[in-house]
Parts: sequence; C-alpha cells; structure tokens
Amino acid sequence: MKMKINIKKQLYLLLFLISVLAGCNKEPDYYTLNAPNDQMKVTASSDSITLERAYQDKEAVKFTWNEATDRGPDTQLTYYFRLYNADAKDQVSELVKIDAGTRSISWTNRQINDLLASWGFNPGDKVNLVGEVIANVVASKTYMKPETSKVQIKVAGYDTQDIMYIWIQAGGVNRIITMGTTKDDSIYHWSGSLTPCEYWFSTDKNSGNPAFVKGSTDNTLTYSKTDAGKHFTITEAGLYDVTVNLNKMTASIAETPVYHAFYMVSSANGSETVSPMDNLDDGSDYFHWSGTLTAGTQIRFASDMNNTWPAYVPDVNDNSKLVLAQSGATMLNITKTANYEITVNLADKKLVCLDVYKLPYGGMWAAGDAVPAGWNNGRNNCPFVQNDLKNHPEIWTLKTNFNGGNTQFKIITVPGQWWYEIVSVSTTNVNPCNVWLDAGVRGVNNLSGDNKFIPGVTGVWTVKVDLHSMKVTMVQ
Repeated sequence: MKMKINIKKQLYLLLFLISVLAGCNKEPDYYTLNAPNDQMKVTASSDSITLERAYQDKEAVKFTWNEATDRGPDTQLTYYFRLYNADAKDQVSELVKIDAGTRSISWTNRQINDLLASWGFNPGDKVNLVGEVIANVVASKTYMKPETSKVQIKVAGYDTQDIMYIWIQAGGVNRIITMGTTKDDSIYHWSGSLTPCEYWFSTDKNSGNPAFVKGSTDNTLTYSKTDAGKHFTITEAGLYDVTVNLNKMTASIAETPVYHAFYMVSSANGSETVSPMDNLDDGSDYFHWSGTLTAGTQIRFASDMNNTWPAYVPDVNDNSKLVLAQSGATMLNITKTANYEITVNLADKKLVCLDVYKLPYGGMWAAGDAVPAGWNNGRNNCPFVQNDLKNHPEIWTLKTNFNGGNTQFKIITVPGQWWYEIVSVSTTNVNPCNVWLDAGVRGVNNLSGDNKFIPGVTGVWTVKVDLHSMKVTMVQ
C-alpha cells in the first residue's frame, strides 16, 4: 500500500515538472485565424450593367472602399482586387494589386466583356459578378488573416464582332444593310441606293438596338439603349455615301448625284474644250473617253457642259482619286503627247488616265498557224476587244483556240500588211503563257525583228495586250 502511494507521488511530480518545463519553453503565436469585421465596405457605382461596345474603352463600373482595419504595430496593408462569378467561383479574374494610397478601381466595358467571353458566356447573358477587395497584412512576426469585403453586381455582355448595320424603316417594313469595315477601328462605310425612309445604326442585327440615332446636328450620333430618339431621314431617292465614325460619334451622309451626262474639260494655250464622255452601261457611274492629248494640257471633269466649275480634279496626294473642287483648283497635267484612255468612276471617285499605243486602224487581229485565222492578215478573223473599259481600258483581249506544237502567231495592227505587227521584243523569250512579255511594234522604236509568239499550248486561251506598258500575256 505504501509503495502504491510513493509511485503516485512520483508520477504527479513528473507530470508537474513536464508542465513547468513546457511553460518555460513555450513559443509565441505565429498566426491569427480570426479576420476582423469588414470595415472596407466596398461599393459599386452600379449594381446592374449592360456593357456597350460603343463605349468599350470607357469605364463601365467603379469599385470604391474604405481603409481596412489597423492590425497593430509592425504591420502593413496591401490591397488586392478581383472579380469572380458568384455562381461558379472557379471563374475568377487575375488578382490586381492596388497602388499604395488608392481605394478604388475601375473596369472598362471591354475588360469585363473579355472576362465574360473567356468564361464562355454569350452576348446578353446576365452574370452575377462579385467584386472582392482583399487587404493583405504584412507583419514582422505574426501571420494575420486578410480582411475582405465583397459586393455583387449583375452584368450582361455584348457581341465583339466588328459589324455595323443600317436599320431602315419605310412603309412599316424594316430593311437591314450591312456596312463595310475600314482599316480604322470603329469606322464603317457603305454606298448605294436609298429611297425615302427613316434609318439609324445598330451593332445588333436582330433587334436594331442598342442604337446610334441622330444627335444634335445632322452629322452627329447619340447612343440609345433602344431605337428611340431622332432618326435620320432620306427624302429623295438616289445614291448615297454613308460613313459612321464611332470614335468621334459622327455620321457622314452624302448624296451621290446620278449623272446622265459627263464631260472632260481640257485647257491648253489659253482656250478650253469641252468633250462629252461615253456612259458605259447606260445609267452607270462609269464614263469613258479616248483620244489624243498634247503635253501641257490640263484637264478636269464636269457634269454641266456650260458651267464647268465646280469640277472633279485629281486628289493632290493621289492622282487616281477625284475630289470636287472650286474654280482655280489644280487640274490633271498631261506631261506627254500621246493617245489616252480615260475612265471616270463617279461612285468611288476613281480616275484611270493612261497613255497608250495608238492603233492605226483602231483594232488588232491575231494571225498565224497557232490560231484559227491562219496566216490571213485581214481584219475578219481573231479580233481583239476592249472588254474592261471600266477598270483596264489599256488592255485588249482575244479568247480563242490554240493549235499547240511549234505553231506561231503575231498581232496585226494594219490589216493586209505584214508590218506594224506587235511581236516579242526578245528573239528567244517568245512564250507568253502566264507571264507578261515585253512586246513592241515592228517598224517602231527600232524594232525590226519578226519575233513571233510561240505559246506551244493547245486549247482555249486568252491573249491580253497591255497597250500602256506594251506587254503581252496568255492565260486560261
């Protein structure tokens, strides 16, 4: 019995010593698991947002908050912010570090829309987003749980396709026109025929809204979440040129006149000559003229033979473009006496003006054992034609069957004569298939060799002759 009491005493003593030793060597606390109550109280500038592509680089929402709880000496607070899907917390944005002294962050329409798209949401889907501020504590000795603050907002995204539509209302019927994009972001262009109507612009093909309607002037735009507001109007049928610039919120609408007659005005030696131009395809916007011009002549283009100003003249930066100018503007200066092919495209304000070899009899014909005409050098077989006066009046073409082998052909310009033919400049490079060969006229510019073309192919081919650059090719 005595022994049992001694054992108990010794056991109690041992436990006491262990507890004392443990108390003497106790480590300080290295972490605090309890986070303070939310003092930051983050708020959003709006709790429901429909993102807009028109304002994609402008602020959609701004989050602001108060300073977090002071966590004591030797501590420092660093703020972070993130967005995540309230219904799928694995869909989360990158953590954004907030600059020292800043208690807010803004997100643009584009930033949030890109985030929604990366999560697989479709335009118009309503998403519950949580904006969360995290006040992280940097302490010298103790880890402290961050203070957090959250706010929830509802967001719907937009379609990122760069498309603009013209919505037209006429007689209770809607018509939708797709505008073309340009090399500049958020600038769109269209030209074509319009009848009396009301119209506005929208990036949505299905509903026509959100919309861009008429602003305070005829050339300004204002944004409308519906198609409500002032619409643009067309009062007379005609051809119109429309440009929308969302960067400047402007709309340029210009009527393109329909010309029934068009004239070239040439000025030389103090006198002016007005020459009518041929309308290619009656009622089209293309007009053509062919003839001789002398060096030093200046030309312009007008719609009235009696009042030749204002007139169309070349753009000072690009001679292939026309601009409407007043009297005294710089006209197109002819620097070489030659025969010219001139085409004006009034729809696109384009000009083709090229000096060409003057055909003595106004045409060309193929002759040789390579073509059906054989060596008949008359004008009744294998004639060339100008089949693209609108874009390439300098090029004449012949589509015919070729006999193959070592057969040859050349191009007759004077019927009944084996002279003044168009042949290859080279004595060895005489195959024009799929390449442009340098060509020339026998008896002109010291070209005397009878360098006939030898294509060596069978079947139907098209011969093209460029009378401006004097080159020949064959294509299928």
